[in-house]
Amino acid sequence: DGQTEEVAAQLARHFEEARIPAKAAAYRLQAGNKAHRMSASQEATTHLTRGLELVASLSPGPERMQLELGLQAALGTTLIATHGYASPRVEEAFARARELSRALGDPPELFQVLYGQLLFHLVRDEMERTYLEGEQLLTLARKVGNKGYVVASHAVLGVTATYLARYDDAHEHLAQTLALYDSKELGDLARQLGQDPEVIALCYLAWVLALQGYAEQAITKGDAALALARETNHLYTHAFAAVSASNLWCMLRQWPECEAEAKVALEGSSQGGFAMMYANALMMHGIGLVHQGHGEQGIAELAQGIALSDATGSSLTTHHCRALLAEAYLMVGRREKGLKTIAHALSSAAPTSQAWWLPEQHRIRAELLLLEPGNEAKAEASLRQALDLARSQKSKSLELRTATSLARLLQNQGRVAEGRELLAECYAWFTEGFDTPDLQQAEELLRDLAQ
Repeated sequence: DGQTEEVAAQLARHFEEARIPAKAAAYRLQAGNKAHRMSASQEATTHLTRGLELVASLSPGPERMQLELGLQAALGTTLIATHGYASPRVEEAFARARELSRALGDPPELFQVLYGQLLFHLVRDEMERTYLEGEQLLTLARKVGNKGYVVASHAVLGVTATYLARYDDAHEHLAQTLALYDSKELGDLARQLGQDPEVIALCYLAWVLALQGYAEQAITKGDAALALARETNHLYTHAFAAVSASNLWCMLRQWPECEAEAKVALEGSSQGGFAMMYANALMMHGIGLVHQGHGEQGIAELAQGIALSDATGSSLTTHHCRALLAEAYLMVGRREKGLKTIAHALSSAAPTSQAWWLPEQHRIRAELLLLEPGNEAKAEASLRQALDLARSQKSKSLELRTATSLARLLQNQGRVAEGRELLAECYAWFTEGFDTPDLQQAEELLRDLAQ
């Protein structure tokens, strides 16, 4: 493939020298696509940008528009890897490609363009819009019989529903992605879209299962995603799966594993120049360090990761990671810093993406309040709010974590029976994951409350 890219690049230069810009631009597009498939994103960007410069010298007309459409769509997909999904340059490339698609009567490239725009809105935290447009793309893909984009649409809808804490919808769309995806038939889809839909579906299904209280099933799906990502021989997909796995271990509070997967993701995203992925991996590595006794180093990494993520224009993970930063401050006893950080996360202008982690944000706020005596009533109100949210979302793992915090608070106030009843009822629901820290802590507290 590298050779094909080199041949295409040589032909492009040859036609440039011969002053035949249309041919030169077409070969730049081919070279750019080949480089992108090899995860050589910087080279791809160089080829595609040069192709667009050449196109600008052509006379107006359908040929020029078609060439520019191909280049802009490919550039948008490539820039996602290097600049992050929410970069203004990504938006610009896809917006221009959408304009050209309309003018050309919706050619096949339209799907790549609409999908790219979906990802842009997703990472910009425009969840309701993403879900609505995802449903429209699914309908369109079904109508024209484009199976690849039916699969891709289900994947985006599953991811969006996860962040919206609509776990039943998420489960359904992610299961559909896995049921419809056939790597023999759609094997090239990962490279076209910049990511493997099967890996995405397995990663998010693992998250959904973990949040719903099925830790063992979640780990099985997470392991399957990592194994598949290694097979794809696609650097971006592998880095994504590692970041996702470190997030999963973070949810399950398995800190050595969280740190180890974050390290893999840091190496892959650094090698590929994947800015947004690197930021996310750094945040996960930081929280892993904090929980293993390296508070200040972990806090520094979390803060740096948040700053890098903000710089890519992403709002998707930073609410979650600000909550993790607040938790890190809690662990080192920096109450004011922690409260300020969690207030920032909670007062976000677009709270929809926080829906999935909102119960935990209220719980962390309560624990921070309790670092100083006299705040018990406020802390209890926060914990009750977290409990109601977790229950309404059917997020059993976050419900258990909150019930444990609340039972401990009630115990300290002499309301032992009330705390025991609350925690016992939640704990009794679980059927697996008894070796995870959350369930072990709950079991220990229940024994304590029974004395």
